Amino acid sequence: MLPTTYSVSNYMVEEAKVLNASSYSPSDNYLDLFDYVLTVDHSDSASSDCEMGMTFKDGYQVVLTEAKLFINTLLDKTPYVGNLVFQGSNDGWTTSTDLYTFDVNVHEGWNYIRFGLDEDGDGVNDPKPSYNSYRFLGAVAGSCRVGEMRLTGVEAIASDTSTQTCTP
Repeated sequence: MLPTTYSVSNYMVEEAKVLNASSYSPSDNYLDLFDYVLTVDHSDSASSDCEMGMTFKDGYQVVLTEAKLFINTLLDKTPYVGNLVFQGSNDGWTTSTDLYTFDVNVHEGWNYIRFGLDEDGDGVNDPKPSYNSYRFLGAVAGSCRVGEMRLTGVEAIASDTSTQTCTP
């Protein structure tokens, strides 16, 4: 099976799974964010800007069904509310699209952002985002104090055409 962004979006050719990237940011402590150990915080207490993210293979995009972030101890929601944004990009962050901004509903434990649901109640599932890179971007100190992050989706060839040439 050769999934493309078109076939994943239109025919659900592959099941979503927890993803591993070809690169992570920040690269110096990505293991803390993706090691399945929830008790170690990625802390940005001294930084006003921070980011945590994943970039996938060149020529590929991830059709995303879920992004989630684990917060160990939440004593103050202020650093997160309106300051922590989930974004997607296809050009190495020259441009980006805001997909979600954390609000007063942020809480301890896993915070889920689900895509492809019928959010507007029109009976049609909304489209799932499809980008090569995803990140959580924090604007103030403390907005990236989290234990883990996970992305769930399908990694696919970046193609919106209904046919794909495949040479054996």
